[in-house]
Amino acid sequence: MDSPVENDIIFNEINDTILRIERLSQSSKISKSQERSGLVRQTQQLKAKLDKLSTFQWNAYAQKIPTLNIILRTLYDIESLAAQWNKGKSIRHDGKKINDKQICETFLQQLKYYEAELKLEKDPEIQLIGDDFDIITEEQLHLEEKQKQENQRRLELPVFTETKLADIYETPRPNEVKVHVVDKKSRSKDHYNTIREAIIASGVGDTIEIRAGEYLENIIIDRPITLRGVGENTIITAKKDHVVSIITYQAKICDLKIQKHSEDNIPAVNISYGAPEIDNCTISVTGQAPGILIQGESTPTLDTVTVNGGTTTGILIKDTAGGKIINSYINNVNGVGIDISTPTALTIENTTIYNNKSYGLLIQNEAHPTIRGCAVSGNENVGVTIKGKSNPHFIESRIFQMKAGGVWILEQSNGKFERCEIYENRLSGLEIKDSSNPTFQECKIRNGTGGGIYIHTFGKGLFNQCIITENALAGISIKAGGDPLFKNCLIFNGIAGGIWIYDRGLGTFEENEIATNNLAGIEIRTNANPIFSKNQIHSGKAGGIFIHQSGRGVFEQNSIYKNNNLGILIKTGGNPTFSNNKIYDNPTIGISIIDHGAGIFKQNEIYDNNLTQIEVRTSGDPTFKKNKIYNGKAAGIVLMESTKGTFIKNEIHDNILSGIQIKSSSSPIIKWNKIFQNKIFGVHATERGLGLIEGNDIYENQISNIQIDENANPNLVGNKIHNSQGSGILIIERGLGQIFGNDIYENNGVGVGIKSEGDPLIKDSKIHNQPNGGGIFIYQNGLGTFENCYIYENKLAGLEIKDGSNPTFKSCKFQEHLNSGAIFIHSNGRGIIKDSEITKCKLVGIEIKTGANPSILRSKISQTKCGIWIHQNGRGIIKNNELFENEDNNMVIDDNCRPDSSDNTFK
Repeated sequence: MDSPVENDIIFNEINDTILRIERLSQSSKISKSQERSGLVRQTQQLKAKLDKLSTFQWNAYAQKIPTLNIILRTLYDIESLAAQWNKGKSIRHDGKKINDKQICETFLQQLKYYEAELKLEKDPEIQLIGDDFDIITEEQLHLEEKQKQENQRRLELPVFTETKLADIYETPRPNEVKVHVVDKKSRSKDHYNTIREAIIASGVGDTIEIRAGEYLENIIIDRPITLRGVGENTIITAKKDHVVSIITYQAKICDLKIQKHSEDNIPAVNISYGAPEIDNCTISVTGQAPGILIQGESTPTLDTVTVNGGTTTGILIKDTAGGKIINSYINNVNGVGIDISTPTALTIENTTIYNNKSYGLLIQNEAHPTIRGCAVSGNENVGVTIKGKSNPHFIESRIFQMKAGGVWILEQSNGKFERCEIYENRLSGLEIKDSSNPTFQECKIRNGTGGGIYIHTFGKGLFNQCIITENALAGISIKAGGDPLFKNCLIFNGIAGGIWIYDRGLGTFEENEIATNNLAGIEIRTNANPIFSKNQIHSGKAGGIFIHQSGRGVFEQNSIYKNNNLGILIKTGGNPTFSNNKIYDNPTIGISIIDHGAGIFKQNEIYDNNLTQIEVRTSGDPTFKKNKIYNGKAAGIVLMESTKGTFIKNEIHDNILSGIQIKSSSSPIIKWNKIFQNKIFGVHATERGLGLIEGNDIYENQISNIQIDENANPNLVGNKIHNSQGSGILIIERGLGQIFGNDIYENNGVGVGIKSEGDPLIKDSKIHNQPNGGGIFIYQNGLGTFENCYIYENKLAGLEIKDGSNPTFKSCKFQEHLNSGAIFIHSNGRGIIKDSEITKCKLVGIEIKTGANPSILRSKISQTKCGIWIHQNGRGIIKNNELFENEDNNMVIDDNCRPDSSDNTFK
C-alpha cells in the first residue's frame, strides 16, 4: 500500500467528517435527521478503513503517520457518541450532562488538530494555530493558548493542544484512575456489555474488569489501561483479524482466555508498541494463525501465559522487539513453539515449551535472547534451532524427549549454554554445523536414542566441564571439518562409543575423562585429524582408542588404561601421532597396529598391560621413538605377519616374555634402543622374522639377550649385547642371521650359542669376557659362519663345537683364554677354522677328541701350553698351519688318532 496515497485518503475522509460536524455545530440542538445518520455512517466507514490498515499494514504505516493510533481512538469515541445521538440518548461527562453543540465543538477541535498533523507531514513548514494554518507570531500563539485554556474550563472536557495525546496517556493523572466493569449479560447502566465500549470510556491507568463469559470482539488497546478477567471462564474470541492488538506503551492484560478460530494467518494477539504486560492468560488458536506476534520495537512481559494450537507459531518475536516471557507454557502448537527473529534483547525464564509439531524454539536472524530455567520437550522436530548468526544464552534449561534432535546450531551462529541438560532426544542431543561456534559450560548431554553431540560442516564449539553419557550412538560425533574444543568433560557409559571422528573431522580434547563406553572410547577414521591432550581414556568395554581407514590424530600427555580388549588399535591406513602418553594396565594389549596401520609414537610410557605391550602385524608400519616399554605381562613388542615398523631410542625392559619378538616375515628397523631385564629374551626373531637391529644396547635379559630360531634371518649390526643371565645370542632350530660388528660380552652363559641347524653369518664382532661361560658354543648340529671375529678372555673355551655341528671360522682371533683352552671340538664335532689366530691361552690352543673331525687350515697357533691336542679318537685335517711358541708342545696326537696333519710349520 502506497503511503502518500493512503495519507491523502485519510486526510480527505477526516476533512469530510469535519465539514459534517461543522454543519451540525451551527445549531444548539440537533434533531434526529438524515444528517445525523450520515455522520454515524461516515465515522463507521472511516473507522473500518483504519481497522483494515491495522490488520494488514498497521505497523509499517503507523511509522509514517505517527498520529494514526490517536485518530483511530478518537474515531471510536465519535462512532460511539454518534450512535448514542442517533438513539436520542443524552451524553454525560464527569457526571454532568453536556449538550450536542459542546460535543461537536470538542470533536471538531480534535479532528482539526489531526488534520493539521497530517498536513504537517506533507509540508513541515506549516505551523498549527487555532483553526487556520499559517506562519504565526509569538503573540498570536500566546493568545491561542489562552483561548484553549478558557475552552477547557468552560466545557469541562479535555482540549487537545499541540502536545500529542500519546504523551498525555503515558503520564497518569492522580485521583482519576477508575475501574470499569464489563458484563455481557448485565443491564446495569454502570456496566458495559462490550470490552470495546469500556476501552473507549477508559482513561490512563484505568482498570477494566471483565466478568465471566465469551466475548466475540476484536480488541485494540491504545491506552495504558489494565484488562482483567474475573472468573475462570472469561474468554475473548474472534474468527478473524487480531483478537487483541496492543498499540500503547503501558497496558496490562491478565486472567483471560483469548481464543481464535480461523483459517487466516493473522495472530490472535498482536503487540506492536510499548511495554505491555500479559499475565496469567491462555491463548488458544486453531487454524493457520500464530498465537502471539511481538513486533516493532515493543518489549512486552508475558508472565504465566499459556499458548497452544495453531499451525505456524505459538509466539513470534520479530523486527527489533524484545521483552520477557516468564513462567509460561507453549504447547501443542502445530508449528514452532517460539520463533525469535529479533536482534534485540529478550529474556525467557522458567517457561515450558512442549509437544509442538515443529521446533520448540527457533532462534534466527542474529537473535540473542537469554533463556533461563526453561524446559523444552516432546516437540516433533528439533527442540531448539539456532540459525542465522544468532547468539542466545541458555542458563539452567532442559531440552529433552524430542522426536528429532535436542539442539541444532547452524548458519554461523554462536550461543552460550550454562548448566543445561539435553537428554532423551531421538536423534542427536546437539548438532552444530556451518562454522557455528557455541559455548557449553557444565552441561549434561545424555540418554539420546541417537548420538549425544554431532558436529560437522565446519562446526565448532567450546565444551567445558560437561557430562556426555549413556547415548545410544557415539557420545560425540565429528565430521566434515567440524573442529570443537572439549575441556574437562566426562564422556562415559556410551551405549556405543565415546567419541567418533571421521570424514576429515577435527577437534581438540583437553583434560577430559573418556570411560566405560561399550565400544571404543575414541574412534577416528577417514582422514579425521583431531588433537587429544591430557585426557583420561579408560575402562572402554571394547578398547580405548580405535584409529582406522586413514584416520589420523595427535595424542599428547593422555593416560590410556584399563580398557578391555585393547588400549589402542590402529589399522587400515590409520596414522596418528602419540607423544608423552601413558598406556598401561589394559587387560589385553596396550597398542595393536594391524592391516597396514601406521603411526608415530614419541616419548610415551607403555607398561603393565596384561598381554603384549605393543603388537604390530599384517603389514603394520609404525614408528616408535624414545618410548619406555616396560612391565608387560607378556612381550614388550611383537611384530608378526609381514609387518615393518621403526623403533628408535626406546627403553624396553622388565617384560615377562621377550622385549621384542619378530616373526612371520616381519622386517622392522630397531635402532639405538635399550633392551634390558626382560624375563626371557631381549630380542627374539622367529618364524622367518627379519629386520635390522642396529646400534642397540641389549643387556641383562634373563635367558638370552637375543634368540634367533625357525628360519628367522635378522640383521644385527653394531649392537652391544651383554650381561644376560643366559646367553648373549642364541641361534637355534634353523635360525639364521646376519650379525655384523656387534660387541658380545659379560653374559653369564656363552656369548654366542648355536644349535639345531642354526646357521648365522657373524662378522667383525667381538665375543669376550663371559664370566662363567665360553665365547661360542655350537652344538646339536649347529652351523654358522664367523668372519674376522675377535673372541677373547672368556672363562671357558673361546669356541666349543660338538654333536655333529659344523661351523666355519675365517680370519678370526682367539686370545687370552686364561682359564681354559681357546677351541674345544669334541663329540663328533666338525667345523672349518682357517686363516685364524689362536694365541695366549692357558691350556690347549685347539683340543680335538671323541670322534671330532674338524679342518684347521692356514691358522697360527701360539703362546699356549699345547698348540693342538688330538686324542680319544679325534681326527681332522690339520694343514698349512703355523704352530710356535707353545709352552710344552706345538701338536700332540695320541695313539689310535689318525688326523691328516701335513704341511704344518712348527717353530
